[in-house]
Amino acid sequence: MTIVALIATATYQAVITPPGGLWQDDSALHRAGESIMGSHQPKAFVIFVIGNSICFYSSLLSMIYILLESSKNYAILASLYALSFTYGFNVAAIQPDAVSARWGKFISFFFFVLTILGPFLYSKLWSASSRTHQQSDQ
Repeated sequence: MTIVALIATATYQAVITPPGGLWQDDSALHRAGESIMGSHQPKAFVIFVIGNSICFYSSLLSMIYILLESSKNYAILASLYALSFTYGFNVAAIQPDAVSARWGKFISFFFFVLTILGPFLYSKLWSASSRTHQQSDQ
């Protein structure tokens, strides 16, 4: 649990301060708060966001699965869902218009939906496989 929490922390921080930093001023070419990397290298930025999002959401889902299997602590689960929600908004907020128009909203939405549906699909598959194993043992 500690390792996946550290991975989630590092990847969340990477979205808040992406490689190259964020623009601090507005101009005709960019807005304050957008990623500098996204403005100058949109393809590299999309690859960064996808890779970072995979790491973030896989660690988040690992934490959710561990909590579902062990303690069913719903307060912590709620905070993990909120963290997922804010991650998606951060990804959308730092994307320049050129990236956002093509990929940004899709990436944010896809991973957010995965975080919402993942634990439910896992629990359904887990309960179905448990029943199959119980029936075969009898």
